[in-house]
Amino acid sequence: MKLDYPKEWYEQRIERDGELEIGAGVLRSRLGTARLDLGQFVALSRRSMGWNAAKLAGEAGVGVAEILEIERVPDSEPDASVVFKLAAVFRVSGERLSELAGLAEGRVLRLREDASGRATELESIAPLSDAEVEVLESLRAALLE
Repeated sequence: MKLDYPKEWYEQRIERDGELEIGAGVLRSRLGTARLDLGQFVALSRRSMGWNAAKLAGEAGVGVAEILEIERVPDSEPDASVVFKLAAVFRVSGERLSELAGLAEGRVLRLREDASGRATELESIAPLSDAEVEVLESLRAALLE
C-alpha cells in the first residue's frame, strides 16, 4: 500500500494524536474529531447503499475528490453546501449533519462519543460489518431526531 500524503500531513497527525495507539492506520483510541465522524458516516452510508465514491458524488452533485477527502482526511473542511447535498442524498437533517461536520454548534457530542472507538478501516464498497451497521444506525437515528 502506497500512501501519498505530504510530510506535513504526518507531522500534524503526530502532533495531534500524541501517544494514541494506532493499528493498521486506524485509531484504536477514542477518535474525538467531528471531521472523522462525518467521514465515517459518509463512508458507511455510501457503502450501505452499495455505491462507490463516484456514484455518491454524482447523486449529490459534488466532485469525487470532495467525497474522498471527506471520507479519508480527518481535517477536511467541507463546504456547508456539500454537507447539505449529502444530507439530502442520505435523507438526514442537513442541520444535524452540519453539526457532525463541525460547521455548527449543537448536540452532536453524543454522536461523536457513540461513533468514536468503533471506527474501522473502510473499504470502497465492501459490505458493512455488524459493528459498522450499528454505528451507522446510531448516527442516522441521531441525525433524524
